[in-house]
Amino acid sequence: MERLYNTGIAPSEIAPYCILVGDPARADRIAGRFEHIEYRTHHREYVTVTGIYNGNQMTVMGTGMGAPATEMAIVELTACRSGLTLLRCGSCGGLTDDTRLGDVIIATAAMRFENTSDDYADPRLPAVAHSDVLMALLQAADEQHVPHHSGIMATMPSFFAGQGRALPYGRSAGEDVVRTLSRQGVIGMEMEASAVLVLAHLAGHRAGVVCSVYGERATERFISGDAIPAAEDRCIDVALGALDCLSRLDKVKGRRPHWHPGLIPSPTPGPGREKVR
Repeated sequence: MERLYNTGIAPSEIAPYCILVGDPARADRIAGRFEHIEYRTHHREYVTVTGIYNGNQMTVMGTGMGAPATEMAIVELTACRSGLTLLRCGSCGGLTDDTRLGDVIIATAAMRFENTSDDYADPRLPAVAHSDVLMALLQAADEQHVPHHSGIMATMPSFFAGQGRALPYGRSAGEDVVRTLSRQGVIGMEMEASAVLVLAHLAGHRAGVVCSVYGERATERFISGDAIPAAEDRCIDVALGALDCLSRLDKVKGRRPHWHPGLIPSPTPGPGREKVR
C-alpha cells in the first residue's frame, strides 16, 4: 500500500469527515473519544487516526503549527479522496472585549495574512467557511450550551511579531496589529484557518473552523492550569458534535450542494390546519 510522502497516510485509511488539529496530542485526545479505532499513522509531525464516532467514520489529523504544515496535510488528504469535510479544531487569541478565556470562536471567514495560500489563489480570493459546516458548528455549540462567538478571524504568518507579541530582544514591528484588527471587527487571531478554507475551496471540499480562546489579547490575559484541558474539551465537543450533525444533514440534503432550512421536514398538519406550501 503506497503511502504519501509527508503525512504517511494511505487513501484507504481516510474518512470523509476529518478534524485537523495543530497539536498531535490533541489528535490522540480526540481519538480517545472514538468507539473504535481502525487506523493509526504517525509520520514526522503528522499523527492521523481514523475510527468510529457515534456510528460515523471520522479521521483526526495532527498537522503541526502554521499554514505551511497545514498545506501539506490538506494536499495529501485531497490526494486520498474527494469531497472531504475538513474542520479545524484549534486555539486562538480573542480580539474583542466580549471574548473570554475558554470561549469558543466559530469562523465565518478568515483574513489571509499567511502567504501559503497565495501560492494557490489570488490574494483577493476570500477565505470563507462552507455554509453547511458553519451551521453545524453553530448548532453544536448552541445545543451544548458552550459560550461562543461567530465572525471573521485573522490568520497570521507567525506567532510572535506577526501577532504583535513582545519579543525578548526589543520592540515588535507588529505590536499594533491587535488594536487595528479589533477596530475592524475581527474577533480572533490564529495561524491556520485561512489556509484550510482556501485550499478546501479549491479542492472542492467543505471546511470550517472552531477555536477555543486561549488569550484575551486586549488585556494580555492567557489561559493556564486546569482551564486549558477544559477549554480544549469544549472545542472538541463542538467539533465532534458538528460532524455528527453534518452526517445527519447530509442524509437529508441528498445530492444537493448545500443544506438550507427549507429541507427541514414540515410538521404534519393537524385537524383544521392547512399544510404551508
